Amino acid sequence: MWLGPALDTDQQAIAEMIEAVVTSKSHALGSAEDDVRPKIDTLAELGLWTVGASESVGGGGADALTTAVVLVCLGRHWPSLGWASVQAQIAAEILGHDGRFGDLVAGVNAGSDAVAVVDSAAAHVHLEIDGTDCSGVVDRVDAAGARPSLLVLHGPDRAILVRDDSILSRPVRCTGFAGAETRALQVTASGSAVEITDIDADRFRARLLAGAAALASGIATAAAAAASAYCDSREQFGGPLSDLATMRASLTSQRLDAQAATHAVVSLLEGDLGAATAVTRSACEAAVRVGAAALQALGGYGYLTEYLVEQHLRDAISLQAVADVHGMTSRLREPANTPARGGSTVRHV
Repeated sequence: MWLGPALDTDQQAIAEMIEAVVTSKSHALGSAEDDVRPKIDTLAELGLWTVGASESVGGGGADALTTAVVLVCLGRHWPSLGWASVQAQIAAEILGHDGRFGDLVAGVNAGSDAVAVVDSAAAHVHLEIDGTDCSGVVDRVDAAGARPSLLVLHGPDRAILVRDDSILSRPVRCTGFAGAETRALQVTASGSAVEITDIDADRFRARLLAGAAALASGIATAAAAAASAYCDSREQFGGPLSDLATMRASLTSQRLDAQAATHAVVSLLEGDLGAATAVTRSACEAAVRVGAAALQALGGYGYLTEYLVEQHLRDAISLQAVADVHGMTSRLREPANTPARGGSTVRHV
């Protein structure tokens, strides 16, 4: 189910391909990680893993709407995989224009190398950065890889790359985002971090948030569809639940919330950081709201894992955390000379 603007034939085919690849996933939290690697390989072979990265860096070179279609579809079925794809696209774009990272970029596009992309000012990032020295902790990354490299957006025009051999990672248990291989990172890069300069870091922050917004709209769409299907098939008082006025109003509200989120994501396209933050916050809140309403529509059955509705709500809440939407909103409201929040220690040199 696509609730955005009309798609052309190619975009419809892409949506169908993604459906075929990811709908066979296991939703059990303990087993999804075992299934993630073949899916990434398949998406990479289809040219969809880094679909939004430019062709000059080995990506798919897709336009904004096609990229949104891919991410919304992934959000519907496997949002953690979509988040890893968002980070891969940004990593390929930033690193692909620097000849020092050819092997890594090739691995990112092929899906064989994971790169976690974070903002040095995010609430879950606690790094001390001084030139090529980088040390500290990142509380969580969700890059669908057991040993990801780390790409830190740092200030207005820089990024810092820390390769996986300077990182100690440990798994972190989460209630949502199955398959993300969520890790906490201990970074000890003494002279081995690599500075990437003269980039528009805010543009990539905006793309990171826009990706999260697309995934959120996909989660909301999936939750609304699950609630509607259940209420159409469940009989109460001689007819389907969806015939009851109160339930019909709830299902309509859920669909409209998901539809509004999808249209906002598509209209965002290449918006600035402020617009991306506003749209992403709204989309994430819609995903949580629709997920909770869908859970209520199923009653006690909503808490059973085989109905998947409870998983949509878990994923929506996890997405808010990994994208640091609320933290980003707070930072945009602060004066330029306000120190970074979230416990991060950042030394600009």
